Amino acid sequence: MPNGGFDGSIEDWQKMEAPLLEIDILLAEFATERNMEVVRNYHNWPQRYLNWDSKGIHRSIQILAVDANKMTFHVSLIAWADKNDQRYLTSGWLKKAVPWLNIKGNLHELLEEGYRSLESWSEKDLKPTSSK
Repeated sequence: MPNGGFDGSIEDWQKMEAPLLEIDILLAEFATERNMEVVRNYHNWPQRYLNWDSKGIHRSIQILAVDANKMTFHVSLIAWADKNDQRYLTSGWLKKAVPWLNIKGNLHELLEEGYRSLESWSEKDLKPTSSK
């Protein structure tokens, strides 16, 4: 993903976001049950984040489009905390560059697995980053 956001055609954007639009209701329901916030298309990229804070740590399940031609997506996990002007972070993959059907067909299980994994991470799992 380029730092400047999506730079493809409108047609590519629509193609990449279409599967995410299909799951918006399911994501909203999952987020409501667990007091999460749903963020759509952060940094102008077709993606969905489920964000929440727990035990002083920011946590996020991220579903993002990777390739319009192959229709592949990532599901990743990230947790971070800022302390003494330093960001501490850890992350992991649930799915990396897989076809959409591998995500959609297992969405609820992936969300549950992501939630459990992120909730199991504590401050000691976070590593300092180079900048905040």
